[in-house]
Amino acid sequence: TTATFKIEDTTPPNLEIPLDLTLECGDDINESIIQNWLSSAAAEDACAGTLLVSQDFEEIFIEECGLTATHTVTWTALDPCDNITTRSATIIIEDTTEPDVIAEANDLILECADLNNTDLISAWLEANGGALAEDECSLEELIWTNESTTILSGCGESFTTNYVFTVEDNCANTSTTSANVIINDTTQPILTLPEYQVEDCGNIAITLEA
Repeated sequence: TTATFKIEDTTPPNLEIPLDLTLECGDDINESIIQNWLSSAAAEDACAGTLLVSQDFEEIFIEECGLTATHTVTWTALDPCDNITTRSATIIIEDTTEPDVIAEANDLILECADLNNTDLISAWLEANGGALAEDECSLEELIWTNESTTILSGCGESFTTNYVFTVEDNCANTSTTSANVIINDTTQPILTLPEYQVEDCGNIAITLEA
């Protein structure tokens, strides 16, 4: 009497992968962190022992705002009997950092009597008070807005208006800088004297025109 025993392997490998990974856009060490994260997966098989693990990093790539993105990574472990295990995790590249104001807004000082004040103020606002900003994680141009917040009255027609300039990056992070429009009155009054007048004695009529 004979008997045949067939030992088969129908059990998929045990695959351990890392948890989801969240990184800040623009961080210098992101690439090293991602490489370590990708290589941290491991697979063991009851019949074959330790197995090689493959992954498809960058094959599933979803762009978000600016340079942020989501990467879904799938690891695969395959044993010699073609039993397969796949598991996935996500890399999230986010941007929570506000834009960097590299030049603050500057005050605009004008003379009260200058007829060009309206145009000068408009040009100053259009230039964001001279402020400049940059952002490592934005692809499109940064958005500037402004708002007048405080008006302080001075003597006569002089006054000071405070403006807050807000810059927004592609992921809605904001920074602010502020400056003042200062309307001064440093012009001396113009005094007009009457013309020299000669009159006969006893019949004097004085004319004053200012």
